[in-house]
Amino acid sequence: MIIRINKRKYKYLLMIIFALIMGFMFHLDRSVNMDFNRWQEIMDTVRSSGMSLSDFLADKTHMLKWLNITLPYMYSFDILLYFTSRLFNNNYVLVWVSVLIDYTIIAHIAYDWRKDSKYSQMEVILSILICFGFLPAIHVCSGLRTATSACFMALAVYKYLYRDKGILLFILLAGVSITFHPFSIFAVPIALVIKLTTRKIVFYITALGCLFISRIADIFSRSGIAFLRSLATKYVTYTAEGQFRAYRFAMYGIIVFAVLVIGYYLMVYQKTAAKKAGKRNALLNILTGSRHIYADKERLFLFLSSYLALLIGNAGSYEMVCRGGYIIGASAPILTDLLLGTESASNRSIATMIRFAIVILLLYMCFSWIRYYYPYFI
Repeated sequence: MIIRINKRKYKYLLMIIFALIMGFMFHLDRSVNMDFNRWQEIMDTVRSSGMSLSDFLADKTHMLKWLNITLPYMYSFDILLYFTSRLFNNNYVLVWVSVLIDYTIIAHIAYDWRKDSKYSQMEVILSILICFGFLPAIHVCSGLRTATSACFMALAVYKYLYRDKGILLFILLAGVSITFHPFSIFAVPIALVIKLTTRKIVFYITALGCLFISRIADIFSRSGIAFLRSLATKYVTYTAEGQFRAYRFAMYGIIVFAVLVIGYYLMVYQKTAAKKAGKRNALLNILTGSRHIYADKERLFLFLSSYLALLIGNAGSYEMVCRGGYIIGASAPILTDLLLGTESASNRSIATMIRFAIVILLLYMCFSWIRYYYPYFI
């Protein structure tokens, strides 16, 4: 039996292989204060104790999960960590499996988004910069669960809003995402509302909704449901004065990027391609009675713009902004299409300036990630 692979798919397979090589190169000294070393401690305990999966998930003493209050509810990550621990003696297999999952999802989105056409060189470069600028390799390989959560949520939104796969698949993929890390839950209500309407009111509601997140967290903290209380605790941890903060370039870079993309969406995209495509597709729908691809693209573009507004609204929280940016990194090919696929003679100068600023910003962010973290990959 001969398995034939579409020649275009080879490029995406190479992308996954390159990511795996990156994962193989990753290494940490056990004394370094990074997430992966905490996962290693748990994996070592699983092996030495010989505990069953049910005992590991229950963990009523919390001896394994002291480091994070939401871990008892992170079933997808817990199951992955448990079986990797029991089947392999090398802890780094967890990194390799996570990298394989993450970049297979990203490659699938990239391939499916342009299934019938090729990316230009500029689109490839911009996609790579967005992906590695917002979903940095160090966090894919060390943090693990947040990056995988972001990739599953990006896939869930893509299938739901663009491929129109239905609510059940969306719930399944979003559930897997949230049970890797709960930060991705913010994308769910935005996607559900956009499924109902693609009007700009969704964007403004999302921006205003940021004012009420702390109030919602307060309500959750008094809930009788333990999972909701843990979400509230997590939000308070991410937004308190003593919150974790690392290199500021990441947070400020994402905020500036969000402002630039939203400006492009409102000043360029909304005033050109949306109007033209809207008139053309309205006629096609009347003549053929079918749904046109523009409406699905518009949903994704509106989602990304609204989600970026959410990140701006949480500008006071390093964790909310930087972790939230992972979903943008996983959706890089879609965002690239938004930035490079629309302009007209009347706004070409504005579009060019915004694109130039974005490229410079992304180059700086990618260089900064490499500068600070390259020792863990050599």
